Order: sequence, then structure tokens, then C-alpha cells
Amino acid sequence: MKTFALILCIILIMFVTHYWAAAKEAKAVVTEKDVRTALQNRQFEEAVKAIDSMLATAKENLDFLLYLKGLSLFYGKNFTDAIKPCDEVIAGYEKSLWYRKAIFLKAQCLIQLKRFEEAEKIYNEEVRRLLSTARKEEIAGVYFRFAEAISHKPGKDELDAPPPNYNKAYELYKKVLELEIGSDMRDEAMFRLGRMMQLAGNYGQAINDYHQYLNEFDPDWMGPVDSPRRQKSLKPTARVSKHRYEARYYLAESQLAIDQYRWARINLEDLIRLIPTPGNDAEKRIVRDAQFLLIRTYHIPEPRDDEELALGVKAARAFLVDFSYDWRAVPLAYEIGQAYETRGKSEDAINAYREFLKTKFETSTEPDEGESESPAERYERLKMAATYRIGEILFSQRNYAGAMDVWNQYIAQFPNGPQWADAQQGIVNAEFQTGVDLLAQEKYSEAISVWDKFLEKHPLDDRSRQIMFTYGQIHYYTAEKDDVKDEYRKAISEWEKLVSKYPNTEESSLALLRIGQTYEEKLGELESALESYRKLTWGSWVGEAQARIRAMTEKKLQLVTERIFRTNEPARIKVSLRNIEKLSISIYKVDLEAYWRKMHGIRGIETLDIALIAPDKTQEYQVPDYRKYKPFEQ
Repeated sequence: MKTFALILCIILIMFVTHYWAAAKEAKAVVTEKDVRTALQNRQFEEAVKAIDSMLATAKENLDFLLYLKGLSLFYGKNFTDAIKPCDEVIAGYEKSLWYRKAIFLKAQCLIQLKRFEEAEKIYNEEVRRLLSTARKEEIAGVYFRFAEAISHKPGKDELDAPPPNYNKAYELYKKVLELEIGSDMRDEAMFRLGRMMQLAGNYGQAINDYHQYLNEFDPDWMGPVDSPRRQKSLKPTARVSKHRYEARYYLAESQLAIDQYRWARINLEDLIRLIPTPGNDAEKRIVRDAQFLLIRTYHIPEPRDDEELALGVKAARAFLVDFSYDWRAVPLAYEIGQAYETRGKSEDAINAYREFLKTKFETSTEPDEGESESPAERYERLKMAATYRIGEILFSQRNYAGAMDVWNQYIAQFPNGPQWADAQQGIVNAEFQTGVDLLAQEKYSEAISVWDKFLEKHPLDDRSRQIMFTYGQIHYYTAEKDDVKDEYRKAISEWEKLVSKYPNTEESSLALLRIGQTYEEKLGELESALESYRKLTWGSWVGEAQARIRAMTEKKLQLVTERIFRTNEPARIKVSLRNIEKLSISIYKVDLEAYWRKMHGIRGIETLDIALIAPDKTQEYQVPDYRKYKPFEQ
């Protein structure tokens, strides 16, 4: 009995184990329904696992399963792995219904991987095969998608994306136009031709493409500005297109880029008249952009003449009234002041900058897309710049007090401003220049008063040396003008202060030379002059001082006849002496007739060896009032 129970128990265990294994195997079977469910739920990894499970046991529909695997990997953004099952379908199932789909799926993966040349090769091969009338629209769509991909400008996060290739995209859109396509697609393709050339910087070709587009798709287009059609007011029969306003705007942009500003202005004015009451947001935007671009046709903020200045400022003020909320309003209001400044209209520029500072603009604190600073930050930066520029203009007008007031305001209002240090330096420059202008007006006492304060406030400023040198020059000029020798001594005193306070500088080098010259030439104190020259051992005036020392200390003897004398005139000889107390002059008489007969000319007289000839007369000359170092002429 126990044996039978044991056998029955073993049989029961074997039955349960077999049933459990069979149930487990039945549960592991995966069907297409499971794959579809996973795909519908966007569970792409689960779908791939399910397909791999089916591929392991499937004996048919392998091409479909491989394509489905590639599609699942593609939607799961695993583009690299998605290419492998596509290649398996392409290599082993040429007659399959999924063959072509696998080819195009591979091309889509290559586009996503930015491998555009490989994708283009696939599309070119397939396009050549598929140029049938029934599929031209589909093929054109392929060109469109590929052109959009290669002309896409990478965002800041797309670090591995290649730069846009507008020229290649242009060629692809031209291929679209070669196909038999509908008018809507032709509209889009022709518009994009101009846009690609504009983005590529080929503005001349862009203008031609926009002209062709408007001729075909804008019923209000009268032709180019200088065309016979416009001159004869002949209207085309084009149908209304969705891009006609954009095309007109971009046409004006392209014309402005190559300085066809008058043509651009006419086209923009036409565009604005076409939309007197913009309805939707797109029309409002295009009108606003057109009115702003119209300002640029007058070269604001750098107008070329006063007429452009007047018309440009008028257009800019109109924009500020109509679109004060636009982000461009703040820099435009600042540019009005710049425009006046460009044309040299200082007072108008100051008024424009002050009007800008008084105007309150509503600005966002969030940066615009692609911008590093927010509108509010830009507004604050331009307020600082406008304040500083007012001070600069006042300084150029020699209104130094006004400039200092403005720059002091800048320093107090914008302690972290980028021109804070410049404003500080501007104040110092204005204080110095005030004295310069008083000096030019010969208001010496006032100039000295201003500069005394400057020296007290800015003792380390490099111009302090110039001021101290100029003090000496003022006294020297006064001495020359009024013939007052005491002023020479005051000049020397000022220069000595400079030499003492700023030795070994260029200014003190010149000051020491001027001291020596004044002692030598004006006061006749030769020993003091020589002492000053010998002290000068630095700067670019050392050579001049050394020359003066040599001239004063060396012996000098020079006899010259200042002109030719006739035989009936007494000959006069000028003698110049220095450091010689007594002069002995020997006079020789030449018999010119005898010399002529012997030499057949009178050249070479000066080469006669007078040491062999006794002088006809010898004369001693004692220098009167002889003083060492003093030059003497008689």
C-alpha cells in the first residue's frame, strides 16, 4: 500500500512538472499582436525584444520582421542600430514588398545621423528609378525633406550637427521645380529658392529669384523698380500666394544688403501700403518688420547726408510711436542720438540722448532667443552709454563744466558701469583742458589757478610735469614780452621745482636745458649756465646740452668775409671768438696779374703755402671786456 502511494505521488509530480513546463512554453510564445501593441504604446524597446524573439523561431515573413525591427529602432531614436536590419532586408530580399521601404528607412536614419552625403546618394538612386508621373509629388516631397534637413541651422545644443548648406539645398529645390508638381508645391519651392540664396549671401541671385516668384505668385507686383512694366503700370495676372508679403520683405532685405537702398525703400513702402490694416499676427509682424527695415534704408545710425538724417529720424520716431513695445525700440531710440552725432549735429545729439534717457520703456528681463542679454539689460546698458556720450559731446564742445557734471552723474548713478573708469578719467581730462584753454586765451593767472587745483587733486597725473614746465614758460614769455629780467628768474625757479620733484623725466630734461639757455642767453650768467648743462645727464636733451658745453668751453676762432668787396671799397672781415683773449692777424698781398700769368687763372689761391711767405702786415688785436665762456663778434 505504501509502495502504491509512493508511485502515485511520483506520477503526480511528473504530471505537474510537465504541465508547468508546457504552460511556461505556451506563455513565452510572442505574436505580431504583441509587437503591434508595444508599438502603439510607444514601447519601442519591448517591440524590438518581441521581434527578436519571433526571428529566433520564424521561418517565413523574415523580411517583414526585419523591417519592423528597423522601424522600431528608428522610432526609438536608435538610428545606428536601425540601419543593420534595413541592410539585411536590402541584401537578402530584393523582391520583397518591404525592400523599398527598408531603403528609404535607412536613408531616414542617415539623415538623422547627419550623414547627408550617404542619404543623398540613396535618394538620387531611388529618384532616378521613381521618376514616374504618379509619384513625382512624393519624390518632390523627398527633395523637400532633404533640402530642409541640410539647410537646417543647428541650435546651440546641436554640437555635432554640420553647418547648413544653403547652396546644396538651393539645387534640390531647383530639382523639385523640374518635376510635374502642383501649384502649392511650386509656390513653396520658388519662394525657398530666393531664401536659400539670401541665407547663402548671394544677394544678387536672391533678388532675381524673388522677382521671378513675385511675377508668378503676386497679383499686385508691378515688377522691379526700374522695369518697363512698373513704369507703364502693367499689372500681372498672378494668383495670390501665401508667401508674397514675405518675399517682398526679403527682397528689400537683399537689396539693402548690396546697398540698393532706394529700391529697397520703394519696395518696403509698397509692402506697407498693401497691408493698411493687418489682420492676423503674421501680417502685423511683417508690417512692423517692414517699417523697421525702412529706417535702415536711410542708413540709421550712420546716415550719409543730412537729407537721409532727417528722413531716417522721422521714420524712427514714427516706429517708436507705433511700436514702443517692440524689443528694437530701445536700441532705435538710442541710435537717433548716434545718427545726429554722426552728422556732427552735437546739440541735436545731446537732446536725442536726453530724450532717450527720459523715455520709459517696458522691457522684459528674459533674454530673447539667441541673445546673451535681456531687453532690460540692454536698456540699462544703453542708458549708461547715452549718459557717457553726452559728457563726451560736451567735452568736444569745450563745455568742460557741463561734461564734468554729466560724468559725475554717471559715476553716482552707475557705479558698475562699463564707462565708469572712463568717466573718472574724463573729469580729470576736463580739469586739465580747462587750464589749456585759458592758457590759449592768454589768461595766465586764471590758468595757473585752475592748474594749481589740478596739481593738488591729482599729484600723480603724468600731466603734472607738463603743467610745471608750462609755468616756467609763462614767466619766460612774460619776460620776453615785457622785457622784465626778474621774470626770467621766476621761470628758472619754476623749472628748478620741476627738476627737483620729477628728476630723470623727459620734462625735467628739457627744463634743465631751458635753465641753462636762460642763464647763458638772457642773464649772461655763463658759469651757472655751464653748471646746468653739466647736470643734464638724462632724457632726449642730453645731446643738446653736451653741444652747448663744448661750444662754451672750447676755443673758437672764425674769420669770414660776409660778401665780395670791390677794389674801391675797404674790405671788412667779421671775427667770431670764444675763450681767446688776444688775436694776431697776418695780412698778405697777392699780385693777381703775376698769379694769373703763371697759373692761367685765380683758382687755388687759398692753397698757397703762406708759411713760406712773409706777411705784408701783422696786427695784434686785444678782445675788449674778455670773459671766459663768453662769445665775442666784431
